Amino acid sequence: MKQIKITIGGISKEELICLLKEKNILINPLGEKLLESDLFQVTKERQPIDLTEISLIELGLTDGNAGLLKVIKQAENVGLKICSPDVAPFLRLAYFEDTNSHGTEKKHKTPDGAVTVVSEILDEDLYFPKGFYLRKIDNDYWLRGYICDYEHTFDPNEKFIFTGTYNENL
Repeated sequence: MKQIKITIGGISKEELICLLKEKNILINPLGEKLLESDLFQVTKERQPIDLTEISLIELGLTDGNAGLLKVIKQAENVGLKICSPDVAPFLRLAYFEDTNSHGTEKKHKTPDGAVTVVSEILDEDLYFPKGFYLRKIDNDYWLRGYICDYEHTFDPNEKFIFTGTYNENL
């Protein structure tokens, strides 16, 4: 588990996209689709936020049978919340501690070394991106959009980002 502090908001969506390009952040077509959607908005006021990076094992989901809704519910049980959709691009601009991975992603599975930012789902359409994950591939930093349905299950070793601070006493 890792605590991360970043600042989000205070710029336009166009400025955010320009910053990503200036920092040489690579974006896959699903990520571009999400960023360019009218549904994707940037937080108006600049604000600091606390994030927690956590694996499913650390959340107590060890059986490999956790879908997105189960992951979110378990996170809420320990004080974590889903992120606003703009957290992932701001996090990508500020966070470069990813484990380097190689090769292409696995079909229908989260790629090795990826950290999924759990955010509000903007469109229930199966083919509309549900959010972003961060990944470093061959020393290139990526902001990648992903799609999944509620039946998709995640591996217990996968890592996720939530807003807030872990509190096992809730």
